[in-house]
Amino acid sequence: MGHMTAVSLREEASKIIGLEIHLKSNFFPPHPSYVIESTIEGFKKYWDGELTLEKLKEACYLRDMDGLYKYYGEWLDE
Repeated sequence: MGHMTAVSLREEASKIIGLEIHLKSNFFPPHPSYVIESTIEGFKKYWDGELTLEKLKEACYLRDMDGLYKYYGEWLDE
C-alpha cells in the first residue's frame, strides 16, 4: 500500500506536496512535525542538487533508509 501511494503522489502532486502527504498519512503512529519538516527540507536540498544521497540520510531526522523508510526510494531521483 505505501509503495503504490508514494508512486501515485509523486506522479500526481508536486514532489514536495506528495512527500508531505505521504509522511503525514501513511504511518502509524503519525510522525511528529519535526520529523516531517526535516525530511521535507532534506529532500528539497537533495532535489536541488545540494545534497548527495549519503548527505540526505544525515539531513533527515530518521535515517533508517532500509527499514521503516524503505519507501524513500520512491522519492529519489536516481
